[in-house]
Amino acid sequence: MNGYFNRVLFVDLGSGQIEYREFTEEFWRSYVGGSGLGTWLMYQEVSPGADPLGPENCLVFAVGPYQGTGLPGSAKWAVVGKSPVTGTFAVSTAGAEWGVRLKGAGLEAIVIKGQAEVPSLLWVTENGAEVRPAGALWGRDAVETVELAKREVGDDRASVVTIGPAGERQVAIACICADAHSFAGRCGLGAVMGSKNLKAVVVSGARAAQVARPEELREVRRELAAKLADLNKATFRAHGTALGVSDCEASGDLPIKYWRGDRWPEGAALIGAPRFTDFLRARSWPCHSCPVGCHRRIDLQGRYHIHGGAGPEYESLAMLGSCCLVDDLEAVAWANDLCNRLGIDTISAGAFVGFIMADLCQTSRN
Repeated sequence: MNGYFNRVLFVDLGSGQIEYREFTEEFWRSYVGGSGLGTWLMYQEVSPGADPLGPENCLVFAVGPYQGTGLPGSAKWAVVGKSPVTGTFAVSTAGAEWGVRLKGAGLEAIVIKGQAEVPSLLWVTENGAEVRPAGALWGRDAVETVELAKREVGDDRASVVTIGPAGERQVAIACICADAHSFAGRCGLGAVMGSKNLKAVVVSGARAAQVARPEELREVRRELAAKLADLNKATFRAHGTALGVSDCEASGDLPIKYWRGDRWPEGAALIGAPRFTDFLRARSWPCHSCPVGCHRRIDLQGRYHIHGGAGPEYESLAMLGSCCLVDDLEAVAWANDLCNRLGIDTISAGAFVGFIMADLCQTSRN
């Protein structure tokens, strides 16, 4: 089956059991990979009444047939589980290098069940998988844990997904951080990871799945990369998703004052591009095989110090900024960095703060 290694890793953190399973070609044609594969696996493994933060819930990391092909956008991977926020199935996605390295380890997915007795780390390579104690990493923020986890396994080329203190404490809006700059933010799956005493999943691998027509694929990849790079040269490549702030404000699609406001052009200009790029010294931090590179690495020296950290995306600028009527870009960047390090979804965090502000304003008027 071209594009697939046909191996799914099952890890039970409670019993320590590790096994690999294979599926039929018909199965892969039905569910393909990513969120479809992850949702099916969760449906098979988790009972309807399972506690999202209990050992009976599972966490599924899944990729698809494009990972490792170099096609633009192929860094994206999905994580699936039962959400502590909604009580039903949840899908969140991220990028960076991690999905490509997981595929390179010869896997289509990892299904993690049970609960480790002590804080743990899952180390996955082409040669196998093992669960290691990670007490020294527990309590560390999500950004610094990435490099610490690489040192723990002795492979600086590995890729890391991890949680921060929020996930460890099972905060319902905890996210999962990938390689310090991409985040599976929605639905609280970082809390699920924390409930399993799992601090990080570190993967390393360089295997390449077979491709049916490699020459044609290389040509498609070359054409797509060139077109996307050219189309986005002056937009997302130059400014990232911050470019959308003023455009969305002008079209009425920017959350303003917890969705109670309609216009905010001056504020949008202060937190969006091009000021965003100049003020934060923002530069591209692309995911694997991406010719656009919308993630931003920023440098901020002033009231707050952020050196080489991940800058806020459009959603963070909108929810931590315009939703709360905050036009101080330095403060928004600091709040974004704080959420990243704690392992908190910036969208949910901004929504909570905006809700409280709007409620207090309404209460004071009454």
